[in-house]
Amino acid sequence: ETFIIRVDTSSPTNVGISSISATAHQLTVTAQTATDSESGVHSYWFKETSGNPGGSSSVDWQTSEIFVDDNLSSNTQYCYQVKAKDNVGNESDYSTISCLYTLIAGGAAL
Repeated sequence: ETFIIRVDTSSPTNVGISSISATAHQLTVTAQTATDSESGVHSYWFKETSGNPGGSSSVDWQTSEIFVDDNLSSNTQYCYQVKAKDNVGNESDYSTISCLYTLIAGGAAL
């Protein structure tokens, strides 16, 4: 018998943010579905990069492609990046940064 052992050394690809939606005090960040042809995508990590009041990052890897950041200041810009990890622990680089303003209380996003 012949056995072939394959080792997954590649990181997930197609990593990015597909959308951000806003209310006055909450942003919902959705990652595009990353791909990993060898072991499959396991989880995502979201990072808030603006440093504005209330903004937060993931506290752990999460299997959901959706990250909700709440208790934010209204009419304030928040920026996010995401990275993905496959089933054997290979991590992608962070995506490009995507930003959105929270809504003005009682108003619309800028």
